[in-house]
This record gives sequence, C-alpha cells and structure tokens, in this order.
Amino acid sequence: NPANEKITIQFTDQYSKEIEISIMNYKGQKVWTQKSADAMQATTVNLSALSAGIYFVHIIADSKDSFNKKLIVTNKP
Repeated sequence: NPANEKITIQFTDQYSKEIEISIMNYKGQKVWTQKSADAMQATTVNLSALSAGIYFVHIIADSKDSFNKKLIVTNKP
C-alpha cells in the first residue's frame, strides 16, 4: 500500500449518488476532501502535497455507507 505520488480509488455501481472522500492524518484532521454529487466510477488523488506518514482514507457513499483504509505515504522519489 505505500504510495508516493498518487492513488486511484475505484467504485462499484452500488454507489450511485453522493460520494465524499477524505484523507485524514494520524490526529484525525482532514488534510484533503473531495465531494461529488454525481455518480463516479473512479477518482485519482494527488498526494504531492502530503508529507510522508500514515493517513486514513475515509469514504462516505450515498450518505450512509462508510469505508476506512490506511494509507502510507512515502518520501517522494
């Protein structure tokens, strides 16, 4: 899972409406957020503004389903 430049998040058809993606640091502070009112199948997140460290990707879809995933950002090459 280590990433250094960007990540791509893909969605299935089950998420058809509003999607909010947040990246939070280890303190629980949002460092990046994207909201979409329309259905989307994938989005790419540019990680260049983030320092190396451990983050958490939090996704809320259709105002109810929630998903969390640990993200490790490494030093840039």
